[in-house]
Amino acid sequence: MPQDSSTERYGRLAHFLSRLSEVNRRLRIASLSIVLLTVAKLVMTLFGLLFRGLDFILTAFVIFTIVSLAGILFDQLKRQGVSVFEAISDELERRGPSVEYESLQMEARYLLRSFSRSSDLPLVPGKFGVALW
Repeated sequence: MPQDSSTERYGRLAHFLSRLSEVNRRLRIASLSIVLLTVAKLVMTLFGLLFRGLDFILTAFVIFTIVSLAGILFDQLKRQGVSVFEAISDELERRGPSVEYESLQMEARYLLRSFSRSSDLPLVPGKFGVALW
């Protein structure tokens, strides 16, 4: 089996980096949506209880459903990101440090750290964060 040239290998790395960047962006959007919708749900439920309005409680239920769907989306994006994260890590480990592609390797390290931070929901990090939200 012939060895990949370094340009092909770093081309794959650039492709994985762009995929991880997109997953990162979507994770941040999903995370922010979950937080904002949860706050809206709590406010609507509070108004429903204070003013005895069924409309507020029904609206809170609809928001709860949307938050649940956003949580499922967040979890799927996180799993996809973990796969890309592992592919990038393997590629960097296999190739080792190179002066020629130092800027690409710096971008890779930045994106890997950024993904690690954005793959947890605010206030409830960890494996069961999505379920608790």
